[in-house]
Amino acid sequence: MFQAALQDGRSAFIYTPLIEHKSWPDMGAPLQLMGYRHRIWSRYAQGEVERLRKLPPIITLLVYHGRPPWNVPTCLIDCIDADEDLLALQRDGRYTVKDLSGNAPAYEEFSNHPLLRAGLAALAKPHLVEALTMSLAQEWMDRGEARGVQKGIQQGVQQGEAQTLLRLMERKFGPQARMHCQQRVQQADEAQLLQWIDNILTAERLEDVFQNDASLQ
Repeated sequence: MFQAALQDGRSAFIYTPLIEHKSWPDMGAPLQLMGYRHRIWSRYAQGEVERLRKLPPIITLLVYHGRPPWNVPTCLIDCIDADEDLLALQRDGRYTVKDLSGNAPAYEEFSNHPLLRAGLAALAKPHLVEALTMSLAQEWMDRGEARGVQKGIQQGVQQGEAQTLLRLMERKFGPQARMHCQQRVQQADEAQLLQWIDNILTAERLEDVFQNDASLQ
């Protein structure tokens, strides 16, 4: 890359990229060169406002020495598949600004979708969004804690029912019955445990505890 002085006293960069690698028509060249321009300007400006407002032009020179004719577009805009109206928005790196910071932005001009308009209105008042977000987050945390306490109580009750059933099995059918059924009992839900506790009161065999159960071994 070379820096050259223009006739009006300003500077320009002349960039000759990767000459030895352009021995064939590379369809990615326009996009590749755009990336180089971005990096050169970023390195030049280094985030300084004055430099960002007055970027020097970059004259890109690609030297081709391959056998097939060079048939790659020399302008990135020619690589974009769009109609003329959309292409007009692509030329010269142009972009559209929708200013939400005005006194009364016309959100209906931005979109017909009510949720999107509401979102844009929220973006225009970030302090309200932050307050609302914190309020919702606290509410969700409170709900989560309540659900956690409720779930913990339920799990404790269920574990107690499982231990009661296992102890009854051991008392009625011996230690081997407890060992044989322990995993199955601990994996059961509350409804199954209550049914099995009722069954064991009248069961004559271990199998009778699990009668009418689809998972009966």
